[in-house]
Amino acid sequence: MATDIHDRRLRRGRRWWDLVSPVHSSAGGSSTQATVLALRYLDLRKGHSVLDLGCGSGAALPTLSAAVGPSGRVVGIDYSPRMLARADAVLRERGIQNVELRRADATRVALEPASFDAAYACASISAMPDIPAALTTVRRALRPGGRLFVFDMRLVPRGWSTPLIWLIQGIYRVSAGWTGVDVLDSARDIFAEVTLPDLPGKEGVGQPSAGWPPYTVFVATVSP
Repeated sequence: MATDIHDRRLRRGRRWWDLVSPVHSSAGGSSTQATVLALRYLDLRKGHSVLDLGCGSGAALPTLSAAVGPSGRVVGIDYSPRMLARADAVLRERGIQNVELRRADATRVALEPASFDAAYACASISAMPDIPAALTTVRRALRPGGRLFVFDMRLVPRGWSTPLIWLIQGIYRVSAGWTGVDVLDSARDIFAEVTLPDLPGKEGVGQPSAGWPPYTVFVATVSP
């Protein structure tokens, strides 16, 4: 039964991301704020290996590729074939050679243990059919001291925003198969250390712990 539910959520998510792929932000544009922030906290260097979990149409791939250089490698994983087709087209157009794309369920994909220096996930883990499994996959794939940067939805109702959060929860559940599991709380259960960095222009203000706006940004670190 659990497997059947997982597979239904996976198919629902694939249909949704295939549908929105034509209007999804692509790697053809400039670096997103999320990728710029990720570079600050992941400390990527030439020769590093980095995992892009739920890479979508590849908005972060050129930036990650440039950060690790020709001697490094980037592996982008996504379950939507149309998203991957868009990412592949941009990589070919730019002649980027150090990026590998894989179509896979990120909660089940087989990755060599301790084979990546860093991982990046932007608006992807919350849409996966098993959030703890996806985070566990990343933790196992990271080397000791490796870091995961996450920018994602956090749909925790609180205060005046509760009706809005409930509405977004319903839409997200129906469209992308959201499971109701919180990404940040799951990461705190799985990783040795989880920190919430300041955001540009909001230093010292802190991030919304719940409610509105419904997002979270965090860095999860594997034990050295």
